[in-house]
Amino acid sequence: MEKQSTANTADKAPLISVLVPVYNTQAFLPACVDSILNQTYSPLEVILVNDGSTDDSAALCDAFAARDSRVRVIHQENGGLSAARNAGLDAARGDLLAFIDSDDTIHPEMMARLYQALSSSNAQMSVCNYALVDEKGAMDRQGVQAIRDEVLEGKANILQKLEEDGNWYWVVACTKLYRKELFRTLRFPLGKLHEDEFVIHHVLLGCDKVACISDALYYYFQRSDSITGSAYSLRRLDGAQAQFERARTLLDNGMPPSGAYHACAVGLHVLANSYTRLDVKSPAYQQRYRQLLAQYRQAASRLMKEKLSPLLKVRLWLNARSPYYTWKFLERFLRR
Repeated sequence: MEKQSTANTADKAPLISVLVPVYNTQAFLPACVDSILNQTYSPLEVILVNDGSTDDSAALCDAFAARDSRVRVIHQENGGLSAARNAGLDAARGDLLAFIDSDDTIHPEMMARLYQALSSSNAQMSVCNYALVDEKGAMDRQGVQAIRDEVLEGKANILQKLEEDGNWYWVVACTKLYRKELFRTLRFPLGKLHEDEFVIHHVLLGCDKVACISDALYYYFQRSDSITGSAYSLRRLDGAQAQFERARTLLDNGMPPSGAYHACAVGLHVLANSYTRLDVKSPAYQQRYRQLLAQYRQAASRLMKEKLSPLLKVRLWLNARSPYYTWKFLERFLRR
């Protein structure tokens, strides 16, 4: 999209509620909040949700609120990232919403650029690329830049982005500006890993237009002790659940079957990763596996009735019988 001046028009611009879940990020929180308060777009409220931090994060939140009237603080017992985001959603007063993680920072013009893109195209959501920042502060802008300068129209075209390379740029909640009505009845799932995967297809189904900015305006800090960087556990299978639920939702809403098939394939890939990284004989794994397999079979049964190639239907049928043994066969075959 063509860059335009980001000079602030505070008299007419709507309020943006920036929701920041906070949990034990005292070392990163000042830079995060300062980057939000220093935006060239001034009609902002910053909602810091202290999710039961045990370090000095709570005191830092209160100090920011005392220093700047645009900052509001919610203190709650630890409930996880989804619970913190949901608390922010419940408290938000703005017509527009943004999510920022408390160990990340943003470009000074991020909100102004996203708002200009959204308002000029009458879109329900706008999105930008992000850059990775390592623990030494080095920034990588050379990775996959999946977001191009364009305005996407039509639900099917928008949702197709979830099938493309670099689809995680579309999945993450923090690189976007949303009209509040997208979250009127939508909340993040409590207690789940990969919470963004559970939500994004619902958000995109609510969009007729999405405005895209190719510039990396969000700076994603990669921490070795973050949730996604932590040791592999049974919770990783939440990602498979999110994909199978996505397949069902896309089919329920009459979307092209390619999206549901892609979601099923990604969910099976999550399961395949678990075969060598978890104790597949443990009762907890077996119970979770059965639950996920039932979800997959329901989606596969519906996809068998859709317009897909015979090869894809064969894959669906084989995996519905036993994803594990299909994976073992393919692994052995591909090694030859």
